[in-house]
Amino acid sequence: MIEVAVIIANWNGKKYLKDCFDSLLAQTYQNFKIIFVDNGSTDGSADFVRENYPETEIIRLEKNTGFAKGYNIGMKKAFEDKNVEDVIVLNNDTKLHEKFIENMINCSQACSDAGSVQSKVLNFFESDKIDCAGILLSIDGVATNRGYGEKDEKKYDEEKVNHLIKTQLLRGGAFEALTVCRFPHGSLGFELEWYHKYLEASTGRNFSMEQLNQIGDRILNLIRAFWVREYGSKWSRDLDVPPMRWFKEPLTDGPLKGAVLDLEKYNIMLDLYYQKRGWNKNGIPTKETLEKLGLADVASQLVSS
Repeated sequence: MIEVAVIIANWNGKKYLKDCFDSLLAQTYQNFKIIFVDNGSTDGSADFVRENYPETEIIRLEKNTGFAKGYNIGMKKAFEDKNVEDVIVLNNDTKLHEKFIENMINCSQACSDAGSVQSKVLNFFESDKIDCAGILLSIDGVATNRGYGEKDEKKYDEEKVNHLIKTQLLRGGAFEALTVCRFPHGSLGFELEWYHKYLEASTGRNFSMEQLNQIGDRILNLIRAFWVREYGSKWSRDLDVPPMRWFKEPLTDGPLKGAVLDLEKYNIMLDLYYQKRGWNKNGIPTKETLEKLGLADVASQLVSS
């Protein structure tokens, strides 16, 4: 039962089609069908697809109906099949990463309240530049490509790491410093800014939220330093990597059924996380980081690496 349809609208784009279709055939996720909407091409595009990719469903239009209408026609055709749950709209000048469809479907299933999801797109001709990393809508409805023309320096991967650190700061910063429960904030709507005011009201000591978060950061680095010291020469970044089965055995149920972690991407994100935390490549807090947090005396106790 095919649940995914890939729609490709085309007008005289024959020269791009081999890269596009070959990258589709190389996908790790193969439970999809292709609907090719040809907008009255005169370069033999439709015949090329019919001869080389015979499983493709081809819709030939007599004239160029335009980008939007071409895709609307393709989507209408796709949803005639009641089994189709997801539609991927793909430009003809696209060459896909082998896990593109797998990752898109996993994201769609994990974000069931989202109407659409999008991958990061690199420029077809200058692959070190971003075409878009999502689309931004202004208040007047004008859409712009997020990150357009920027060099692909994993900036938008960093956003995920920044979000993780922000979450850790929220969970382990002020709350750890105050040794209070997160429940009132997380579930009852207590404003975060109230906590340091409660502290002042009950103790007379005035701490800003920034100071409390820095204390929480000290706690996190102290915990880290303790385990680095205790493990000694046995310490390595492998201790921050989950069991290998997570990267090999697909999940058997739930919204991410069939998904596995990508070890290469995991290590890239781990490197970014260490960098943002001020830790070295093995996840050990650097001397500079510890000194900044007032923990210079701790650095000498850590295993050098």
